[in-house]
Amino acid sequence: MRPLSQLFFVTLLTTVWAAPRASPGCGKTIESSLTPGGPSKSFTHESDAGQYGIKMRRRIRIALPPKYKDYEPAPLILAFHGKHRNGTSFEHVTQFSDGKLNDNAVTVFPDGIDLRWSGDPSSPELKRNNDITYTLELLTHITESFCIDLNRIYAVGFSGGGGLVNLLACDPTLSSSIAAYAIASGAFFRGTPVDPDTIFDPKLCNPNRTPIPMIEFHGDEDNIVGYDGKQSFDGPTYSIIGWLKSWAERNNCAFNKGEKEILNHGKVDKYNWECKDEEGKVFDKPILQHYLLHGVEHTWPSVPLPLTMAEDADANEFDATEVILKFFGEHELPEEGAGVKEREKKLFEKEGKQEIEGLWEEGKEYEEKKEEKPEKADIKDEL
Repeated sequence: MRPLSQLFFVTLLTTVWAAPRASPGCGKTIESSLTPGGPSKSFTHESDAGQYGIKMRRRIRIALPPKYKDYEPAPLILAFHGKHRNGTSFEHVTQFSDGKLNDNAVTVFPDGIDLRWSGDPSSPELKRNNDITYTLELLTHITESFCIDLNRIYAVGFSGGGGLVNLLACDPTLSSSIAAYAIASGAFFRGTPVDPDTIFDPKLCNPNRTPIPMIEFHGDEDNIVGYDGKQSFDGPTYSIIGWLKSWAERNNCAFNKGEKEILNHGKVDKYNWECKDEEGKVFDKPILQHYLLHGVEHTWPSVPLPLTMAEDADANEFDATEVILKFFGEHELPEEGAGVKEREKKLFEKEGKQEIEGLWEEGKEYEEKKEEKPEKADIKDEL
């Protein structure tokens, strides 16, 4: 049961914000069997996210919330699965597409190449596929096909997907395109064979704005991605404390003045840091938060813990989905400031390899988009 979830997201993501920034997909009719509040659907599309010039077919799963309208800009959540999982399983575990929890945000669950994401030592080399570039492609697909509020785009990931989310937050373009980030059991690998010079070094993290709202969950008994970074299964990772300190520094947070709150009868420690703007004023919204889950291994925290991802479903009943939706609901991109013009340029560029192919719905008959219907979204059905 999720007794509070039905209150949190519906209330906070319908908060009255500044005027939404409508994406090019607003006003377009959806050419697919997707319906607001209906089941999610799988789509495939061509990706050109590598340097070899070889296009790859990528699969994503999309769900429209009950309140979706093609003329009202909606929030967007990109959700990245963990290693050896896929978007469908991540949707099932997290329930971000459940209309009772989320009634107005479009959710997208992409699949990684070989079910891995850039940053994982075993993921394809960056010259074959760069998932930072792919995420930019994906954002272009979605924002041109659906009515999205460009100020309220969010990213969440588990394990290796969490590692990718961290890279997105460090990227100059995507950090100015995504409003807030959430990670569970994040795998922040040190220099890897994927890129010996490493684009994953915290010293090279270069977000295009501050602050970067970030929330992370981690079990202290995680034996896949060790809390201390020393016991990680796929290779050395940065310790969670070290990783948090790096984001505290970027966000101008006083790391030694974090507030600790004990939850779930001592099973969960919540940390919240005081962060300030350039003028020294404390932000009135949470910027950097961390949940330390005692007795929890490598799993998505939920109520109850999913048996498919944890050996002991009673280890710690705590709902990360509910907390993340609330966190996302408190953040949007600034109306003005660093990155706005660059964000629009990158998202909607139409030259060379930036031009994006269409989406094809799986299991449906494919039809070419007709020129006489320019108002239709570029979503086509697949053979």
